[in-house]
Amino acid sequence: SQGDGKTYTLKELSKHDGTNDTTPALLLGLNGKVYDVSAAANFYGPGAAYSKLAGRDSTRALARASLRAEDIPEADGQAVDASELTESEQATMRSWEQRLAAKYKVCGRLI
Repeated sequence: SQGDGKTYTLKELSKHDGTNDTTPALLLGLNGKVYDVSAAANFYGPGAAYSKLAGRDSTRALARASLRAEDIPEADGQAVDASELTESEQATMRSWEQRLAAKYKVCGRLI
């Protein structure tokens, strides 16, 4: 898929949360991949239901169906290692991966 060569740190990803005019793309990290979710600003844009996930590594949050701060790494934190998740959380994460891959383009990798 396109864009696989681009890598994002959590800090770089955090600029893509919809509040920064110089980086208008809405991006979301999941299990090491970065998805362009700009087309779903109604879900991920500022003020929307899932806006906390935009510009973030959403792996743990989506796997746990949680929007709690402790499940969403800060820009200066560490990307989530999916192997730390329980089997059930990994299964939920994989279903989210399928959902995102069906709708949005992968535009890079999370490092």
